Amino acid sequence: MNWSQAWIIIANLPPFFRKSKMRYRFYRVHKYVCFELSEFERAAAKTDFLDINSCEALKEKLIGLTHLLKHHGEYEDAYIHDLLRQKNCDIQFSIEKEHKEHEKALDSLAQELEHIISVQHNANKVHLGNEFYLSYRLFYSEMLKHLYEEEKILLPKLQALYSDEELAKLQTKTYQKMTPDDMLGMLNVLFPHANPEDMHFFTSEMKTAEPEKFKIVWEKLLESDKKLIEQHSCRAD
Repeated sequence: MNWSQAWIIIANLPPFFRKSKMRYRFYRVHKYVCFELSEFERAAAKTDFLDINSCEALKEKLIGLTHLLKHHGEYEDAYIHDLLRQKNCDIQFSIEKEHKEHEKALDSLAQELEHIISVQHNANKVHLGNEFYLSYRLFYSEMLKHLYEEEKILLPKLQALYSDEELAKLQTKTYQKMTPDDMLGMLNVLFPHANPEDMHFFTSEMKTAEPEKFKIVWEKLLESDKKLIEQHSCRAD
């Protein structure tokens, strides 16, 4: 199949939520967030806290995870949860409070790690390293519960208050601000943690919001990803 034939297929796809019996869903990015949380847990579990370079490497990973979670929470509060505020709902308040608590927990973890790096006695380092790992594992478990509640409590409320088309408008505004390279970068980050349905959803949504930009994105996608998307579209018909 050449590029022109492939574009004809994707161009004729209707918006995902019109083809599927499923309602429009926010929070699909949680699969990637869960991956990053898991990866840090694995890294902390394997870190040699007696080795300064290993500790510094873990510190850099924690900085990256903190940045990800901070911006993820800020986006949800400012845009997704604002849809609830517009309907005079307060169901999101406890979730937004947890976002602030997560920032404090991550700051505390960073301080724990800095202390481990500064400690001189090896026995203390080993003990503190294990305490750090347990602290993070508790934070990890709380994050999983938090993400679950967003999808099982907030999402159904949003679906009850808004039509699929109204919900989709929020992401359309985001895509309008993105360049084709931004879109491709987003897909390259999310696709390794997405199933074919998710992949079809993201590409169909981009195509609907910004068809000209999406032509460029589709051309640069991996052929293996295109195949999965096309196969899912055929099965969903």
